[in-house]
Amino acid sequence: MRKAVAVALLAALPAACVAPEVPAPAGPCPVVSAGAWRAFVDVMPGVKSTLNVVGKVTAPSGGYRIRLERGNLQEIHPQVQEVILRAEPPTGGATDALVTHDVSLSLPAQGRYGAVIVRCGSGVLAEIRPVGVAK
Repeated sequence: MRKAVAVALLAALPAACVAPEVPAPAGPCPVVSAGAWRAFVDVMPGVKSTLNVVGKVTAPSGGYRIRLERGNLQEIHPQVQEVILRAEPPTGGATDALVTHDVSLSLPAQGRYGAVIVRCGSGVLAEIRPVGVAK
């Protein structure tokens, strides 16, 4: 009975109230190395707060498209934001040399964060603690 009531309540909520679940990355992460990770919330007066995540990622060859995307928000106290690193291999010819990419992501802040977890493939690349505040 409780499950039916919960399902009915969720169905009654507007779609904007329920955050979509981000699918977990699968398989191995193709990057060679990653580091120099930082995460901070920018609370500049007069501007909406943003969570910023930056780092460096080394791909095994040229031609990779590397980007960060918003992942799931673990609503624990303090909350933890997951970030997904997507590394798309080259579709054509590529240089046979390691290439380091600067990656970054800015998204609307959702309060205080205890950590940011960077995921790639089926693993975790980094757990960034503490998440600083820039004023």
